[in-house]
Amino acid sequence: MDDIILVEEAEKPEVTEVIVITAEAGAGKTTLLMRLAYDHACSFEGFCLFHKGYRDITFQTLEELYRTVKKRIFIYLDDAADNVGALSFITQRSRALKIPITIICAERKNEWNVVRDRLAPTIPLEYELPYLDKSEIDHVLKVLESNNFLCALQDKSQDERRKNL
Repeated sequence: MDDIILVEEAEKPEVTEVIVITAEAGAGKTTLLMRLAYDHACSFEGFCLFHKGYRDITFQTLEELYRTVKKRIFIYLDDAADNVGALSFITQRSRALKIPITIICAERKNEWNVVRDRLAPTIPLEYELPYLDKSEIDHVLKVLESNNFLCALQDKSQDERRKNL
């Protein structure tokens, strides 16, 4: 994702970008999206909005924000399939008005496959988030344990912890 977030504005090929993170249910899409938004805003001083998807994003609001901050707006959007109409409108409108916006969204793979064509002519970059492998799960469990944060996993065996995580 660094190749998207950290690229200088003059080097960006499009005024509007759409990036979709797809994965199976429970793979950590929302967690990844929130972490990307947090790190981007805190470490790289990006102008970031996180949107869960229960309400529409109005383009007028984005236009006003851009006039105020005068830099690219990064929208981190969960549940992209529920907002594909808004995504399509925002990408078309921002291109027409040359307002630099990057939308990084997440969706279950099967749901994204159903709606992706509704974004035409926009062709989003797609990244697939795989499930954690055994060593990654063990590392997460080790960090949780070292910080006394196993919670409901505390009294379970290592195999049960892996399965539950």
